[in-house]
Amino acid sequence: FAWFISSDGCLVLAGHDMHQNELLVKRYLHAGDAYMHADLHGAASVVVKNKSASSPILPSTLFQAGIMSVCQSHAWDTKIVTSAWWVEAHQVSKTAPTGEYLTTGSFMIRGKKNFLPPAQFVYGFGFLFRLADDESIARHAAARQQRLALVQEGFCAASKVARENADKADDDNNNPSAAAAVIGQMDSAAAPKKYNLEEGDVSVTTKYPE
Repeated sequence: FAWFISSDGCLVLAGHDMHQNELLVKRYLHAGDAYMHADLHGAASVVVKNKSASSPILPSTLFQAGIMSVCQSHAWDTKIVTSAWWVEAHQVSKTAPTGEYLTTGSFMIRGKKNFLPPAQFVYGFGFLFRLADDESIARHAAARQQRLALVQEGFCAASKVARENADKADDDNNNPSAAAAVIGQMDSAAAPKKYNLEEGDVSVTTKYPE
């Protein structure tokens, strides 16, 4: 399967073809999970695994999973702006109405579909390195949480600087349209040391439609 970990820490799985879609839903779609698809030829069936069945999946994870489904459809080549939809696991069925037949990889959706905002045609991939010894595993045990803290701190710094510069522009020009947003950057040397990050821990490439 194609897969990634969302920004909220949820596992997102997608099938490469109709046979994988069939297997994915039958084997891995459970109560509390979400099923994602788009009404486009080639769109991937996506399963979002819920970390806790007692709490809902966050909208940011659903949106990221929707992008995954749409980017694997013909919308990528035709550049059609569209959106995906999601339903809860209990709404997905392999039982067709009387007189109808569901092909491999197709499912009956019962109830309301929850449509997402139009998806961005941005798709990336990352390199995953396996840790071969116990010492390396212990050193990277909290790596994901450390990177998330780094990103969140960077966003907070950027927002603070942007607000300060916007206020300054308003004072200088008395014109809200003159406010400039400036992206704040963390010290590239201090940040990795603060969060025990090593250079080259993660390499990510982003792909845009041609």
